[in-house]
Amino acid sequence: MKQLRSLILIILPIFLLAFTFSGCDSSADRELKRAQEALDQAQEMGADSHAFDDFRKAEEFFEQAMEANDDGKIQDARSFAIKAKLKAEDAMSKTKDRMSSLDEEKSRLGR
Repeated sequence: MKQLRSLILIILPIFLLAFTFSGCDSSADRELKRAQEALDQAQEMGADSHAFDDFRKAEEFFEQAMEANDDGKIQDARSFAIKAKLKAEDAMSKTKDRMSSLDEEKSRLGR
């Protein structure tokens, strides 16, 4: 009876860990996809011209994410991909602000 209890105490945590992590994504694919989509959106709206520094930093983070992913450094890849997405979103926000300012200036000048 004591051996059975010891065996259960050993096996139960192993099963719990296996069950817990079986649903986890073991890649950075989701984060990389989201970062790429944000970069694409930012570029489409002109962030590469209107918010160059932020857009370029987003691209750098994305490149680091891809390299980390290729090297099997999944957590690093996720982290860099999230940074890339956030920086691309910053670039989009700054682009919207700049475009709005330009539109206001055009209206003020009567163009």
